[in-house]
Amino acid sequence: MFFAVDSPYYLAMVACAMRAAHERTTGRTYRFFILWRAPLTAKEICAAGKLAIGSPYEGCASFTHTSSTTSCAVGHQTLSTINTIELKTVPRVLDGIYRLTTKDFESRTRGDCTNRGDLVNLFNLAPDAMDQFLLPLGVTRAAYLDADAWPDKDFLRFYDTGADIVIALARRRKRCVQAGATKWERKNGLSGANWSEGFHQELPYVSSRLGRTLHDLDQVRWRADCFHVPDLQRYCAYGVPERVLDALKKQTHGSGSQLWTCGVQQPPLLLALANHTSILRRDDLAVVGPGVEACQERNPKISVHSENKNSLLTRTMRKAGGDRNVALATLLRRLAVGDAQACGARRTKVS
Repeated sequence: MFFAVDSPYYLAMVACAMRAAHERTTGRTYRFFILWRAPLTAKEICAAGKLAIGSPYEGCASFTHTSSTTSCAVGHQTLSTINTIELKTVPRVLDGIYRLTTKDFESRTRGDCTNRGDLVNLFNLAPDAMDQFLLPLGVTRAAYLDADAWPDKDFLRFYDTGADIVIALARRRKRCVQAGATKWERKNGLSGANWSEGFHQELPYVSSRLGRTLHDLDQVRWRADCFHVPDLQRYCAYGVPERVLDALKKQTHGSGSQLWTCGVQQPPLLLALANHTSILRRDDLAVVGPGVEACQERNPKISVHSENKNSLLTRTMRKAGGDRNVALATLLRRLAVGDAQACGARRTKVS
């Protein structure tokens, strides 16, 4: 399981995600890979992980990424339960993705497509090139989760389903393009464009990948906050990061916003992996395709992952004007004294 974090606040969330993975799984063992940079330290990550996971715990290994060139070679390293990867050198392709993503976002001038500048962050984009961080360690299969998400009871079903370059979850029904803005968004004068990306489907580059109609688009849209790569060498050989960069070059050509209107990491990643992603419907994990509609959720009984950001009482901290990074120290103190509710995680394992 791969995470990318660059602050104590997000490390606190990842510690809870590791605990949830350990508690909600039986018969399987996770290895966790955390890409990081200062102000975090490997020692801090190892300590947080050890407290969160408890036992069994095989230890913590530390590695450093120092290559800027792309390689699909599989290395060999001795791995532990937790494996930290310090980002010393940014892969050239990831640096290009970051620079063009910044250019794209800064070209926007209005509307609800300009309110997520915090996502224009190297570590938010790092999953696009996770093959470059994991293959040198000998890792050939991995799942990515956002720092504010944790695996839930059906995560392993998700992990064991599908066989394409990437396995991902369809958007929730209320976030389908065909659904339009939600009641709350309309009330607050928002268009819902943050969720639709505003793809220009009249353009051949987009329509050949994502279709010509809104229905076509909903059938191939997925969330980049949780996805699984069954074969990282295949991911690398297909050149996913390079294809993301290609989409960004076309997007930022001239006056910008050539291919999509909103979004940060997600639009170019969808275009890069179009026709090479197994998209699973959220309520039953059926593969979306002919006869399986992505937006026909009924009563969802499947829970692959859930968000844990509120479990750290961050809303209260923000209202009080506190530093969000205090969350890590608070969490570690609670874990150290055996507080089972520190993350809001359940103690019972789920088969």
